[in-house]
Formats: sequence, structure tokens, C-alpha cells
Amino acid sequence: MALRTRGFGRKYEKPKPGADDESSLTGSPNESSDQDAQDSEDDVSPFALSSAEIEEAKKGKSPRRGKSARHKAMDFLARRGFSEQELRLKLSRDYAEDDVEDAITHVRENNWLSAPEEIAERVAAELGRKNKGHRFVNQFLKSKGLPPVAKDLEAEVERAKAIIASKLRHDFETDGPLPFESKAKAQRLLANRGFDIETIRKVLR
Repeated sequence: MALRTRGFGRKYEKPKPGADDESSLTGSPNESSDQDAQDSEDDVSPFALSSAEIEEAKKGKSPRRGKSARHKAMDFLARRGFSEQELRLKLSRDYAEDDVEDAITHVRENNWLSAPEEIAERVAAELGRKNKGHRFVNQFLKSKGLPPVAKDLEAEVERAKAIIASKLRHDFETDGPLPFESKAKAQRLLANRGFDIETIRKVLR
């Protein structure tokens, strides 16, 4: 093909048809559509919520990822005994009501819930070791849906005296009764620890 001059004496060769047309640069329309569809699929997040999880989120529940409510209940019970009320409360923080009911039913059917009286005694003993009084112990048990425990007055008195000896540096065996000026402070101390008035009076008399 003959060459011709175009502006400033430069040689210009007319390109062959189709050599550098738009389709050769961008691909065919069908190829472009296929690529767009693939890009759209790639844009979908692997962490997108399912419709069921979206419904749970609307109800104020966290979308469930990983363990089911049944497995979570088993994890809780493997650590220690739980009352039904306490277990239900823990599960309801992360699971929908139907899932919680299913987990509780499953636990009941397998007799995995400890007897409430057994759990109450164990919790009371643990709180006693932390120098909590009988009044505090029973209030705590009630909040967990557990039955109250009976009071051992003599054990309560000994525990109260040990607290006074530790905090007020007064030994009842060697120092005798508390002096009048220390009784008000001791009364507040024991009341704050959850001891009832009967125990406090016996200690301070």
C-alpha cells in the first residue's frame, strides 16, 4: 500500500481494517457480559448473612455462627452445674427463643441438669469461703433460680468473728468482747458482707 505524507512531513500508513478496532482491545460484548457477571459473583462477601440470620438479627439476636444452642448448653454444663433458669438466661443472650427451648428440652431429656438443692449447697459453700453471710447467700441463690439453704448459726458466728479479727484486728478469744467504740464499725462491716441481724447481735453482745 502506498504511503502518504500527513502534517509536518510525517509518513502515515492507513491501518488495516479490524487491526486496532475497539473490539480487539476490549473483547466482544458477550465476553464483557460474562466478565461482569463473574465480577459480581466475586463481589459477594463470604460473610454475608443468610435470610434466617437476618431475621434473627431483626429480633435482637446475634446471628448464630459455629456452635448450636445444644452444644453451647453442653459446654456450660461441662464446667459446673446450672439451674434451668440460669442456663436459659445464658443461652438467651446469643440464641433465638426456639433454639433455647430446644436446648433446654434436650438437656432435660438427658438428665444433665443437676438437682437445684445440690447446686444451692455447693454455691452456698463457695460463697461461705468468700466470707459472705447467710442473707447474701440466699439472695444470690434466689437470683439464680435456686432454693434457699438453711442457716447454721454457729458457723455464721464463727465466720463473722474471723472477719472482725482480720479487718479490725480484734481477737475475741484473747481480747474478749468488742469495745463499745468498735461495735458500730463491726456492725456495718458484717451487714455489708450479708450477715443477718441475728448473727450480728450474737457476735456483738
